Amino acid sequence: EFSATSVLMSLRSHVFRIIAYYLMVNMKWARPSSLSFIPSIIMQRKSSRLFSSFNVGDYVRIIDDKSPRKGIIDQVRGSGWYSVQVIDSNNEAMQKKVRASQITLISENIENSMNSSRMDSELEKIDNKISSIKLPETGNSSSSELDTIGKENKELPPLPVIDNLDSLCANPIQNSTEASYLSQVQHHLSFSKWILFTDLHCSRTTLSTCIKVLNFVHQKAVEHDAGVLFLGDFWHFRGTLRVDVLNTVLDELAGWEQPLVMIPGNHDQVTLDGYNHALKPLQNSFLVSDSIPGPLILSRPTVFGKALFIPYLRNNLVMEGVLKSKYSEAAEAIFCHADVTGASMNDLIVSQGGVSPGLFPTGIPIYSGHFHKPHTIRNAKGTSIEYIGSPYEVSLSEAQQDKKLLVLDASQGWKCIARHEVNLGRKHFRGESFSDLLNFESHTQAGDRIVLSIPTEQLHDINRKPQLDKDGENSPNEVDNLDASVTKLREKGVTVEIREVKSITDHNVTPGNVEDRQQLEDLSPEATLASYLSEQVNRGLMPNATSASLLPRGMEIINEMEMMKEITDKSPKSKIKFNYVSLEGFGPFKKSVKYPLSSRGLVLLRGVNKDGDSDSNGTGKSSLAMAALWALTGRVDHHVVNDGKVSDVMTDGCTTTKVTIDGLLNDEPFRVVRTKTARKASLGFYLGERDMTTQSVSDTQEVINESLGIDFNVLARSSFHGQHNINGLLEATDVKFKEELAYIVPLEVWQRAAATARAKSRQFSRNETELKGMIKLREEDLKEIELRRDHSLRKVEERRIIYTEKKTAAEKEPEIDSQTDDISIIQGQLEDLEQKASDLHHELQQQKESRAKEEVLMRSCKEEQSQLVTASRTALADAQREFDQSLFRVQAADVSCNNLKKKWNVSFSSEKPRQLEFDKCPTCLQPLSANGVGHSHHDLREILDEEIDNVLLETHKANENKEKVKLVYDEAALFLKTAEAQLRETSNSLEKISQKWDYKLSETELLIREVNKEQRNYSSKLAGALSSMNEGTKAEAIKVELRSEEELLNAAEEDYERSEADLLKAKENLAELKSKAEQQRTSSIIQSQLSEVFGAKGIQTFVLQYTIDALENISRAYLDELSDGSLRLSLTLDAGDRVVRRASVRLPCGDYTERSLSSLSGGQWRRCQLALALGFSDLIGRRGRLQSSLMVMDEPFTHLDRSGRNHVGLLLRKLVKGDRHIGTTGSAGTHATTIIIILQDLVAEELDETFDHVDEVIKEGGFSSVKISESS
Repeated sequence: EFSATSVLMSLRSHVFRIIAYYLMVNMKWARPSSLSFIPSIIMQRKSSRLFSSFNVGDYVRIIDDKSPRKGIIDQVRGSGWYSVQVIDSNNEAMQKKVRASQITLISENIENSMNSSRMDSELEKIDNKISSIKLPETGNSSSSELDTIGKENKELPPLPVIDNLDSLCANPIQNSTEASYLSQVQHHLSFSKWILFTDLHCSRTTLSTCIKVLNFVHQKAVEHDAGVLFLGDFWHFRGTLRVDVLNTVLDELAGWEQPLVMIPGNHDQVTLDGYNHALKPLQNSFLVSDSIPGPLILSRPTVFGKALFIPYLRNNLVMEGVLKSKYSEAAEAIFCHADVTGASMNDLIVSQGGVSPGLFPTGIPIYSGHFHKPHTIRNAKGTSIEYIGSPYEVSLSEAQQDKKLLVLDASQGWKCIARHEVNLGRKHFRGESFSDLLNFESHTQAGDRIVLSIPTEQLHDINRKPQLDKDGENSPNEVDNLDASVTKLREKGVTVEIREVKSITDHNVTPGNVEDRQQLEDLSPEATLASYLSEQVNRGLMPNATSASLLPRGMEIINEMEMMKEITDKSPKSKIKFNYVSLEGFGPFKKSVKYPLSSRGLVLLRGVNKDGDSDSNGTGKSSLAMAALWALTGRVDHHVVNDGKVSDVMTDGCTTTKVTIDGLLNDEPFRVVRTKTARKASLGFYLGERDMTTQSVSDTQEVINESLGIDFNVLARSSFHGQHNINGLLEATDVKFKEELAYIVPLEVWQRAAATARAKSRQFSRNETELKGMIKLREEDLKEIELRRDHSLRKVEERRIIYTEKKTAAEKEPEIDSQTDDISIIQGQLEDLEQKASDLHHELQQQKESRAKEEVLMRSCKEEQSQLVTASRTALADAQREFDQSLFRVQAADVSCNNLKKKWNVSFSSEKPRQLEFDKCPTCLQPLSANGVGHSHHDLREILDEEIDNVLLETHKANENKEKVKLVYDEAALFLKTAEAQLRETSNSLEKISQKWDYKLSETELLIREVNKEQRNYSSKLAGALSSMNEGTKAEAIKVELRSEEELLNAAEEDYERSEADLLKAKENLAELKSKAEQQRTSSIIQSQLSEVFGAKGIQTFVLQYTIDALENISRAYLDELSDGSLRLSLTLDAGDRVVRRASVRLPCGDYTERSLSSLSGGQWRRCQLALALGFSDLIGRRGRLQSSLMVMDEPFTHLDRSGRNHVGLLLRKLVKGDRHIGTTGSAGTHATTIIIILQDLVAEELDETFDHVDEVIKEGGFSSVKISESS
């Protein structure tokens, strides 16, 4: 029988061959056979696209097995091959290697219902190695966001796959890759004792401590002959690892000998599913034998050593599914990195949005990472979850916590058998009084950090209360003792931060108590959010329910920002001591200058201009003082007009600018060398014995910023007060002032969080609007369905009335006991004929459809073959032209040959004549000579040979070309002949198909006519039989009508039931849409509330308030020194969240009256500027952000009278001499041992005796030099 599909495939094959033929013609004599592979390759590629790709964990069916089996994708091998875990005939797990074309995805997900203890029997077999769990529907839709508006069913979380390594070892797989992995697992399972630690948080700033921790952990593992367990957050930053940090860690791990089992934490994970994480670079970092890797990384929930290991799972529902699995119930212990409700995020904040502890099994050890505070949480059921905590104090929020390693014994059910105290890294101490500071002295060492937060009132009382010694004389007050203790600790290398705090009731928005306030700046974003919401609830500004709904959504936004790397680590604390700055070709300094900066006290830097242009302007004082800033940052003082160029720092006539800064960074020597030429710049950075220089200036600058923990803005505000920059804070706009405050308290994270919340709120609002539009349409549909239902109900009632009437009439008619046999037979035959007619009509319709399909296919084939014939004829015509041209070339060669024969009167076919038969030259007709004079036989012979060679070569080429073209012509003719034959065959087949179907259709129609004819005959017979019946026939007719009415009534009732079902379904759909719209509205409201929480009036004010209070107190203290208490400067946040700067002037009566800043005199304004600038610098030092030995002040005495200048001089001398008593603030935060003051000549002469050193910048001949004084 003719197959249309085979014809179509054959046709496609020939189309590809025609394409190959055209390629052959264009490639000049390439054989078509060399391109015959093209159709098969293209068809293979086409067929490969018919099959889908699969992922690890997919539940599939193998379709080419003799007995189809189901299994789970275990490995993607590449090139379309997969390894599938299946069950063999012995009910044992085995691997089967199959291609993608051999498997199909099973649409029904593997389901393990939480409400059922029995799984599908086939899945139970597969669970010998892997279990997949599908989570149930939940009623909590508050955290879901519609991916598709109007979607019928909410998508469930992805199926968590639980690996069972214990089962894998019991049922080994014979495969090289799996065998190597199995050897590693079996080796690690051979250890019974394990050292447990977690939350290393390795980064550039913590690297040295982390290396010490890793060394300590491995040392304890060797002592106990134990393996090491790590429960997540090995790295601090997500996504990108620094190469230097990674290499240092790899170098440390390379010396390990004990096995290591790791699970990723949230800081290790890069993608939301958690499978892409930063532990993978460590998986081959060391070997525990010749071929067994030491690190075993468990990226998914895994059974190992009868314990269940669970990496961080972002979706709480997925976590719940794992905890409710059979593996959790059978586990002897659980190791996880999880957020559990009720766990302490730090000393202040308790987690509220985690997994319920009641989901964990009871009676077994449960160990977790994630929160850094070591503690244990318990519930009434007896569940006990121990947070191990970080192995060192990562931040101030972990101050004075006991850090320990745990030693576990797997043979005793993973019980803890020992604990080792970890005393590594920087220690943090937090205190609230001077006595606390004294207690800390004996417990600190170099590198530790003390934060002392003392309320303003307490510090004021201490400062004003003198103490008497035993002789009744005044002894140094507590401020003196406090200052001495601070100085002693700082000389010891301890970072001491003095934080002055206001009383709790000073402002509306402050943390709940002093302890909260002193920790606030050191909290993580998550903890800060929780603290803020808790504060709002405690103060009655927010209902507890609102806080509970906002917290998890806020955490989601923060986590999203962390995944997008939008939250960065806080900058490290830096202590910088400047020794020297060397400059050459910088500013007016053409020759090399080395300027000392270490411990010089109060230094006056003045200028002498010997060129006669001015007294001191333009000599280069500022260039010398700011050279260190340029070396560190590549920038100098802010200017009003930003039109400067990099080349402006270069000395006129010089080709190179070079500035070098030498000093100590956290007591470690450092050097920065910045060089600039007209075309090139370079930057070198050296720390200790390490060369930190990178391959580009920008990268090296980034390393400098990271190492110092500062940038240009911090340096400009703390150490280098240029004459254009010193006015900035008091004159700054509200936005600019907050940007300056962000150098101390970063607000960017909250600004981005607020923007994200607003975007989410708008998206939810759009979703709600779309859903409302759909609801409106569904309500209209519902009205139509209700109308249809009502109409159906009326039809039912009408039919029921008619049916009742017919039934009553039938009951009144006399009963007929029996019917004649003829009528029964006729009716039966009529029914048979009706059924037969219906079947024939159906068959006829199917035949017509089949004919149409087959004819469409054949016509398509015919059309393609017609195009093929046309293309073949075109190709044959092209070949014919080529052949005609080749014949013309042959004829031309023959003509040339004949002309040559005639010319020389010779005869030859393919060889040259041996002798010449003439005695005259055939060209000039002169006689030939034998003595070489004139023409000779020899010369003519050479000419003849050359011409014959050319003719023969031309003839040969023409004949060869003709043969090749003839071959092409023959092949084209053969193609055409084949194509025409196929076209004729297809046309004949189409005609045969038409004839075949014509015959079949005519037969069927004939049968239908015959059946109709029989129906008419039997109907006539039935009519005659009925007409001859007596009165009983009427009763039968009524019964027939009654049956008909009964059928109509049933149909009406069925239509009503369908309408009722449609109405019920429509109401359910409408209710679901309204529920989703309400969810979107609620989510929009929550996100809008979150945008306010994250916004300027919310958490930003919360974190800023304390900083503004501290800046006000410190600045006011400096202003007291500068004005003898005649001026006051206040900084507050008003109701509109603006930072309000107000000044108050003391009246003769002693009271203060408020004045606008614009109404202050020039001297008063300058005092406020200096106080605010020094206060800001002091606050940076108090927070430990930067402790600099150098301070530069350019023209600080502008607008000040003699008294004002004397006050500034006295204040600066207090600072540089270590007399830290500033107002009521106790110990100041500045640590400058060298303060350089740049002044004009007149002012400098007036204050000459105030300074320890007076240096001169002398400009002569257009260039400057420095005269450095030994003493004042």
